Amino acid sequence: MRRVTDDDIPNQPLANDSLAPSNAVPPLPRPSRSLRSRRSPANDPVAVFGVVLAAGLDDSTTLGGCEVLIVRQLAAVLEGVSLGAPSDQLPQVSRYRAVVEQVFADRNIVPVPCGTIFRSRTSVARWLELHYSPLQDALDFVSDRATMRVRVGIGGSPATQAAAVSLDGHLWTILRGLKSDAVAAVPVVSQADTASSSDHSAACAYLIERDTVDVFQRRVANLTTAEPLLRVDLAGPLPAYDFVKMDFGG
Repeated sequence: MRRVTDDDIPNQPLANDSLAPSNAVPPLPRPSRSLRSRRSPANDPVAVFGVVLAAGLDDSTTLGGCEVLIVRQLAAVLEGVSLGAPSDQLPQVSRYRAVVEQVFADRNIVPVPCGTIFRSRTSVARWLELHYSPLQDALDFVSDRATMRVRVGIGGSPATQAAAVSLDGHLWTILRGLKSDAVAAVPVVSQADTASSSDHSAACAYLIERDTVDVFQRRVANLTTAEPLLRVDLAGPLPAYDFVKMDFGG
């Protein structure tokens, strides 16, 4: 088994797949139209990385090297950005992951989609207030839980289309067998999957209790014992990138 520490993120659940969870957090409401606006002298844009509970925090607290903005019992993890700067200076995936995963190491966090920019801290506070209950529900859902991503595959190309279909079905059956250890599970589709149809593999994200991570890792490791030719990649524990969907509109 090869352990993966840097997987693609984040993916949205495929609603029609039989692995999609029935108890996942419903899409969070769309934030106010102040999101993603152009900069003006009155604007003070900020990148938001996630939402956490505010217990034990104050306005001087930093999480993951970022400031927090507290509204009642919730806090947004954010940092200022310059919309006029070159694109490579905007928060990138590596920065996003570093912040979210550093916060996740110490507390529960609902990740906000990578690259989310609000016009100002005032608009962030307004969004937290307007959608306070759904955000609380999302935090309750991911509380003390972690994501484990598993990809299984077999090298080589099947001789016929029928053989390819049979192989794909077998791989998904293996992944479904892990679902009993999870609170929820969703299939994961990365850019590599869409770019290469010859790569016969399947991937799934599992939301599990944090205190069962070791048990889950051992079960995944045992997959290659039963099938020595099986290629298994494991990533995690990770924040709940795949299990909270936010509608930010166009």
